[in-house]
Amino acid sequence: MFEIHQDNAIYIAIFYIALGLIAYLSLRKSTLNTLVDGSAKRQIKQSMFMMLGLLVFTVFVLVSGGFLAHQDTAWHQMAQSSENIIPASIVIYVIFYPAFFVIGVSLWLYSRSRLVKEVFDRRFQWALIANGIAPFMFLPSQDPSLVNLSMEFSNIAFRLAYWLVMFTWLSSLSYLLFRLGLNVVNLIRSMVK
Repeated sequence: MFEIHQDNAIYIAIFYIALGLIAYLSLRKSTLNTLVDGSAKRQIKQSMFMMLGLLVFTVFVLVSGGFLAHQDTAWHQMAQSSENIIPASIVIYVIFYPAFFVIGVSLWLYSRSRLVKEVFDRRFQWALIANGIAPFMFLPSQDPSLVNLSMEFSNIAFRLAYWLVMFTWLSSLSYLLFRLGLNVVNLIRSMVK
């Protein structure tokens, strides 16, 4: 069975950090030179592209947190010990978590450089940050006892934190999509007049 040793995990993390730094530096040059275009058609296109990016991010979250994390629960129930690394965990940790980071930072840079100030205000920024950070909570449970419903304080605290973060992610995603959709509707109205 495929195993990841601690040394390999460190090399993978360094690789993703270096890749992210290279992407950031190359994108930073192009985004610093980009001015926000005031034309309505251009703003509609940028808002729609941002909504598409949020949709891609949401699909990544649903596949990793919804499907693959639940594979871990069944695997843990069959495993001899909870120390084993599960195949779905490897996919989540090596592919999806770096993808969360890369897509989240890309959405931030895109919205910061392309969206107008009226849309990219403090509320939008906080919702975008919450949307990018919250999916890291939906990680596979490494302790099978957390899957069982019990009245222990640790289990209740874990479930409470999990559902609060889930609510935060859903509300921030809904807010972002609503704000972008409202921006598109207002721009279309201004074009019709």
